[in-house]
Amino acid sequence: MLIPAGVAAAHPLGNFTINHFSWVEVAGDTLYVRYVVDMAEIDPDPAGRRPAVRRAQRPPRRPPRAAPHHPDVARPRAAAGLRTTRFEAVLAGPRVDGRTRVDVADSTYAGRTGWKEIVVGAHTRSASVELRAYPNDLVRARATSRT
Repeated sequence: MLIPAGVAAAHPLGNFTINHFSWVEVAGDTLYVRYVVDMAEIDPDPAGRRPAVRRAQRPPRRPPRAAPHHPDVARPRAAAGLRTTRFEAVLAGPRVDGRTRVDVADSTYAGRTGWKEIVVGAHTRSASVELRAYPNDLVRARATSRT
C-alpha cells in the first residue's frame, strides 16, 4: 500500500521523532515547569497500559529536582491512523528567590531527533504552541540545514 508522504507525516520533523517542551516560570516563591513530551508514532507500551510516573529519589549532594504533579498520558490519532503519545505534567520545583540560579536540563531520549523548546516566563509565547503547531519557517530552516 502506498501512502503519499504528506499524509503519512504526522510531525513536521518526521515520523518517529520525540519532541520536548518545557515552560519555566516562577509563581510566588516556587519554580514550576510545564513539561510535555510528544512521541510521533512511537508506542512506549504496545500492551496499552498507561505508564506509571515514578518519583525519583533525590541523589545526595545534588540540587533539588522537580516533582511531577497531575501527569497525563494521551494517545491521540495522527496521520495514516497511527497514534502518537503525549505526556504532560506540571513539575513543582524548589523555592526560589532573586539570587537562585536555575538550570534546565532535559536528557530524556537524548539520542533521538526532535523539536526541543524551552520557554521562560509566564508571558512568553511558545513557538510550537506547546508541541501542537510547529512554525513552518523554523521547520524548513532546520530541514535545509541538515542537508
